[in-house]
Amino acid sequence: MLTLTYNVLGVKYFKYLLLLFFWGTKNNRKKYFDGTKSGIKNFVYQTHQSEFGHLGGLLVLLICSLLLAIKGYFQMSVILFIINIIGNFYPIILQRHHRIRVEKLFRL
Repeated sequence: MLTLTYNVLGVKYFKYLLLLFFWGTKNNRKKYFDGTKSGIKNFVYQTHQSEFGHLGGLLVLLICSLLLAIKGYFQMSVILFIINIIGNFYPIILQRHHRIRVEKLFRL
């Protein structure tokens, strides 16, 4: 189900944009994975942490978006909702997808 969501939403394009604009440098990527065996455990831990942070942001901004819609600020609500999807939902899907791929390696 997650892979279908990943493909349908085009999260791979989001990943390419992240690599191009933010995670492209080695120093940024080393925060998640340093290339060692213990780095894999750190990668799983860091993705869990980041996913939880994005989930919190997703929920808070979703509530704010709903409140704006209720108050009649529909355009602002839609803009906030779109920013929330791009800034929080896509990273959650991307991190889960990466973690599933890594966990498959451990099961082999």
